[in-house]
Amino acid sequence: MKETIRDRALLVGVASLVVLCTLIVGYVSDVIGLGSVGLLVAIETVFVFGAALSYCRMAWPRWHMNARERTAILAAYFLLLTGHFVIAALVFRRLRLEWGMWVWMAISVAELVGAVLVFEFVMRYARGQAS
Repeated sequence: MKETIRDRALLVGVASLVVLCTLIVGYVSDVIGLGSVGLLVAIETVFVFGAALSYCRMAWPRWHMNARERTAILAAYFLLLTGHFVIAALVFRRLRLEWGMWVWMAISVAELVGAVLVFEFVMRYARGQAS
């Protein structure tokens, strides 16, 4: 029981950290004069990585209770999140709010599909190692 509470607290902590970091990026980008693109990227990040965690919960309902699966998913999650922030930082000046909803949603959906494919690969590898 203590492990379940600890694991859920860890997931809430990770989600809170993601929200806090993306909101800080949005605020700082607005303060330094880059406009609302930072906030839009923050919202997109929360959408994509929240949906990725939701997918993990739906695809593997008890992944957080198995140490091997939990380690694999959280490691992949942090690598994807780091990659997202690195790519966003490299192309940040080229991002435009004027692109419109359809472009930003296409970016979000493409990122989400990529994250799902990575999670599927990681879980297949983690479960293959357990055998």
